[in-house]
Amino acid sequence: MPSSPGAIAFMSAAKVLIIATFPIIEPRHGGQLRTRHIYEAYRKAGIEVDYVGFFPEGSYPRHATTDIVLPGTLGGRPLEECEHVVYDHLWGLHIATTRQARDALLRVLRSKPYDFIQIDHLYLWPLVRACLAELGPQEHRPRIVHSAHNIEHAMKRQILAQSGATEALVAQHGEDILALEREITLEAEIVFAVTAADQAYLNELGQREDAVLAPNGTSPPDASPDAIETWKRALPREPFAVFVSSAHPPNAVGFFSVFSQSLAFLPPDRKLVIAGGVTSLLEKHREYRRWAGINDDRTLRLGIVDDAGIVALRRLGHVYILPITAGGGSNIKTAEALLTGAYVIGTSTAFRGFEDFIGDPGVFVEDDPHAFRARLFELLHRERLAIGEAELNHRRRLLWESTLAPMPTHLLATFARHAHA
Repeated sequence: MPSSPGAIAFMSAAKVLIIATFPIIEPRHGGQLRTRHIYEAYRKAGIEVDYVGFFPEGSYPRHATTDIVLPGTLGGRPLEECEHVVYDHLWGLHIATTRQARDALLRVLRSKPYDFIQIDHLYLWPLVRACLAELGPQEHRPRIVHSAHNIEHAMKRQILAQSGATEALVAQHGEDILALEREITLEAEIVFAVTAADQAYLNELGQREDAVLAPNGTSPPDASPDAIETWKRALPREPFAVFVSSAHPPNAVGFFSVFSQSLAFLPPDRKLVIAGGVTSLLEKHREYRRWAGINDDRTLRLGIVDDAGIVALRRLGHVYILPITAGGGSNIKTAEALLTGAYVIGTSTAFRGFEDFIGDPGVFVEDDPHAFRARLFELLHRERLAIGEAELNHRRRLLWESTLAPMPTHLLATFARHAHA
């Protein structure tokens, strides 16, 4: 960053449009949280930043008036079995062919001379590509920023296979998504990655050496004492474990990989509190229903909870579990769990991007399902974890203001380089 006030004022003129397939006004799942905090990081750095979400009608009831809500159909194309896993990819391809979506994005692009258009996730790249091709030779063209949250083709292949898709279907969609991923990584002026492994892969894929690492993070828990007290009365009195996750399919896959069909290994006075969109995924799953009586007795299933509820769980939970066995990138819930100061048990997959914290006090990695369950049983009978100030300071590196700092810094440096070219 420049040190002179004049240079800072000049660089503040950078204009960025961020787009993704969700709104960010009430972020709940990991993608929304990361993108919202990127937006805030840019704004705090003096960047003129706008956000527009493109998503199917009915998928997000609460959204900004500037978001673009489009039909959720695929132009009459039926979904094959297991293709719900790649609906975001198929929908992104479809809307890129429609005048409604193209005209909506073109109106935004023509409303302001954006220096950059940042695509969070991959799936609006076909729409952006189509709209840039329609711009006239005298029209302003923003540079591309690929803000990757995962290595998408690898994640989709894994989830498709775990969902029972045929090898042919896995290969077809995997290769199609890989082609998009390669193209945007080659075309982008800036590429951001969430883990060092993703950074190395995107550099190789895009034949570049400048992908920027900006890890996932979290926010400090914040709620009023009254709200916390209200939630405390609704939660178990005895030490309890916490599983908070979205309705992203890998979250349910991981849960059943670790816990199998039944939570009978937990004693009746030690419960697992489940919150977030994953709750309904688990309740509907045949593995859960097979032993519903035992599972219902050992769990408190909250579903989607408000911010105060999340804060209460982060403050009052005895053990945080991260049974993640699939998916890509890194998991924001891992950062949240580490910042609670409670015990944390996760798979090695859950600690992707957070390897520096493995071995810290109260942090355990268990990939064997039996060992995971045994560790959870043991920790629920231990005294509450107490960690020192030095350790808490170490974990404060997980705050978004630290993890995302490279993004506005790099974007402004790129803007200045082109402005002075």
